[in-house]
Amino acid sequence: MMKSIAPFAFVLSLCATAYAQQPARSQALGPLLNDYLRRGPALVQLEVSELHPLHVLELDIEGAKRPSLFLSEGGSCGNAGCVWAVYRASGINRYRFFGEISFHPIGYGWDANRRVLLTYGRHSCCEGQFQEYRFTTNGFVEGDATATMQQDSSEFKALYSRITAWQKKAPPVWMADGEQLASGTDEWESYSPSGTGERVKTTGIWTRLKQAMLEK
Repeated sequence: MMKSIAPFAFVLSLCATAYAQQPARSQALGPLLNDYLRRGPALVQLEVSELHPLHVLELDIEGAKRPSLFLSEGGSCGNAGCVWAVYRASGINRYRFFGEISFHPIGYGWDANRRVLLTYGRHSCCEGQFQEYRFTTNGFVEGDATATMQQDSSEFKALYSRITAWQKKAPPVWMADGEQLASGTDEWESYSPSGTGERVKTTGIWTRLKQAMLEK
């Protein structure tokens, strides 16, 4: 059973953290990716060459057929997941920084009807915890969470089946390392949407990132 973890929900990193003005980066990267590099994982400034690799997820969290962008630097990822900077789509090719959230690239499920993100965070080889995040116009808000549970339990299997079902139709998580970004190649790798871990070559995400305009 999912249990409420607190009498009130709190918004995750809803306000953009102030950061000092830094030297301008390559205009070829576009304003949105330059903004992400200034923030970096957990808002630590990065250079392109330090990315290993960049993860990008395009997810329609509003049902408006304008996917928002989730960006995560590979160095922020662990067994429990990655730290994602979320850029909410505010128009055609226009985005606004929306906050941060943590989940594994293939360890989450999205419920479009409820506008709820279900995540699984692994604590060890055999146990972990499920957490829900509810989308609001102000950010993602923590919802219900489970206690730590064993992966061979019936409760775990029931909840993880929701993630498995979503992953069969989920948009891919694109990946490119610093060298690929610096060279401007439009050929990236991705996890298989089925969650099998298979890598496939594809194109398009680099162009969409470069064209993305940033709103304050």
